[in-house]
Amino acid sequence: MTNVRADTRISLKNILYLTDFSEPSEAALPFAVSVAREYGSKVYVFHVLVPTAYTYMTPELTTAAIEAQEEVARDNMRRIESQLAGLSH
Repeated sequence: MTNVRADTRISLKNILYLTDFSEPSEAALPFAVSVAREYGSKVYVFHVLVPTAYTYMTPELTTAAIEAQEEVARDNMRRIESQLAGLSH
């Protein structure tokens, strides 16, 4: 077993912040920012867009719905990026 000194500080270069834009993931963002400031880390934001199945729509309406979903995700990502803008990278 390896001994670690109590005064040894860990190093965090990168923090991955996963979000689904829900309230719980939004609540986690200030913690990611706080840790990043404390350790001089860079925060990477990741969101996966999972298109909803549009079974009963025409192809045109399906395309419009997917584009709207993508635009909402882009707006949310811009908002998060603006909150991270104060971090030095």
